[in-house]
Amino acid sequence: MYERILVAVDASPTSERALQEAARLAGVCNARLRVVHVADEVTLSAETSHAAEEFARKKLDAASAVLTRAQQLAEQSGATVETRLLELDTFKGSIAELIVAQAADWPADLVVMGTHGRRGLSHLLLGSVAEHVLRVSSTPLLLVRSP
Repeated sequence: MYERILVAVDASPTSERALQEAARLAGVCNARLRVVHVADEVTLSAETSHAAEEFARKKLDAASAVLTRAQQLAEQSGATVETRLLELDTFKGSIAELIVAQAADWPADLVVMGTHGRRGLSHLLLGSVAEHVLRVSSTPLLLVRSP
């Protein structure tokens, strides 16, 4: 059925539910699981201050920690797991576009993501990375709702 499953994670409980579902599905299908996390990087000038460099380093450390935890959780289910830290220049695209590109480049048979299922004003103001992936991806997408 599926041989390569890509799951995009952040530090949210919804993302953890998506990871659990992806790992379970990978186990059932004997599929490889690639866990990705997107770290966004904002570059305001060619010269970076020490404070900006420290901030960027802390963001990358936090992103690496998210992937390490995700890998540990997925491996507990017995899935074959690899991780990728994707870095996004905020001025050159979106998180969703980076996830879709990763799914196409790997290539994934399925993308799994968590979604909060927002409606109304909160949806309008906050948008949805999952919804954007749904709109632009040619790879099948499994959305896992928050409890």
